[in-house]
Amino acid sequence: SELVGYSVSADNKDWRAGDQPIFVADISAAKRDFDWSPTVSVEQGMGLLHGWIRDNLHVFRQAGIID
Repeated sequence: SELVGYSVSADNKDWRAGDQPIFVADISAAKRDFDWSPTVSVEQGMGLLHGWIRDNLHVFRQAGIID
């Protein structure tokens, strides 16, 4: 909401073929096994993602995700 300047809502829909059945955000194995940890905060990452989407709306239009 802060990035786009308006309230954003989310909907739960039925599962679709191709959707990942399980999502796990626990990165402890990557930290342990690869000595890896994020280099940006969640806020920075969301900002980067928002910027990429904004700059690449044509990708979502071509995929039929947005008009």
